Amino acid sequence: MTAFKDLFLQNYLFKLNTKLYVFQRNPVIMAKGKECSEDEIVDAYHEHCIRELMREFCTGVIQQMSHGELEF
Repeated sequence: MTAFKDLFLQNYLFKLNTKLYVFQRNPVIMAKGKECSEDEIVDAYHEHCIRELMREFCTGVIQQMSHGELEF
């Protein structure tokens, strides 16, 4: 768990205690629609990419660990 925290939190890729949204379901994008600024769109896309990286990391680690043999 420490490596996970170091990888994603130490470099301040996103704020603590915030939910990461899929780009299409981002509340800012949904509320403003076509009136979003470029910065808001870039922030929403960045959040989406971080979410996908975390998902791939977690599923990869869990899948790898599930195939290993445990003594206990």
